[in-house]
Amino acid sequence: MTGWKITDNSTKYKYHFSEFTLSPRITVTLYTCSGSDTDTELYWGYNRSVWNNGGDTAWLYDADGNLVDRMAK
Repeated sequence: MTGWKITDNSTKYKYHFSEFTLSPRITVTLYTCSGSDTDTELYWGYNRSVWNNGGDTAWLYDADGNLVDRMAK
């Protein structure tokens, strides 16, 4: 997922995936807070809420900037 990113509605907040491979049938959880990344848990590093508006949506883009998926709060 190198080069992929997740943004909120305003695109003010952006999480860029580093060199990361998501294996088939494996899920990863992205936490807004700080922490140590593992194979299945990634940490954004914010000390405040990113998903702070009613109806916020997470937008997932691939390395070419194409919208891959979205998920509403």
